[in-house]
Amino acid sequence: EFTIELAVEGILSTPKNSRTRYEACKTYKRVAKLLNMSGVMAIDDLRAKPTPKRDINPPDLETAEKMLQTLRWAVSKKGGGMMWQGWFCCALLTYGCRPSEAFGLKPKGDGSSGLCWTIKRKNANLVQRTAMALHPDWVKQFEMLEQPELPYNFYNKADYDSEKCKHYVNQTTRWLQTYFPEHTLYDLRHFWAIDAIVQLSGNSVLAAKCMGHEHGVHTDTYHNWMQAADVERAVREIQSRSL
Repeated sequence: EFTIELAVEGILSTPKNSRTRYEACKTYKRVAKLLNMSGVMAIDDLRAKPTPKRDINPPDLETAEKMLQTLRWAVSKKGGGMMWQGWFCCALLTYGCRPSEAFGLKPKGDGSSGLCWTIKRKNANLVQRTAMALHPDWVKQFEMLEQPELPYNFYNKADYDSEKCKHYVNQTTRWLQTYFPEHTLYDLRHFWAIDAIVQLSGNSVLAAKCMGHEHGVHTDTYHNWMQAADVERAVREIQSRSL
């Protein structure tokens, strides 16, 4: 028989201040309410938001261009030529995909767009989307169409392997931080989102679509980066189009 005591016991079996505990509290509370059980406050007392994620630390445009130049032409100390990790990192800056998604990214045509499988933590059902290169000139300048042989790829949905993705993403994170220790791979994706405020004239719906997440998630994450000058510039552009 389900009781509040059993619910509390189940919640306490999860790590403190973790997302798992946070979600467990929500689930058990929902069940308790459906059953009109008393003592729900005991669940509320255990509910705490998970530890905040690392602050967003995207490079600015000048730093991003420096990163592209540095990473794309990084050479193996063993004399193996350009490193695949360089292409991988540049793909995040250029197309704004999630790190794991870069293993399934296929630039289309001249590279101004590319096909990408959307990978969400809470949804294992991969869906293909079109990613956009905000700076199409980067594609040619940094030879993004010259895709190296990756240690793993999943251009076909059936080939996706979350454990392999995680392994090589962690490896690439360490590689990136030998050159730019203040940044993570996700900072490169965040760069794309913030750069899109200017490049797409504040069109957050289009930016969210290209990044593969909901519009609400996009605005919640990046709203504070929209500065007054960006709004004023967007207004001027709208007015010029109407004229």
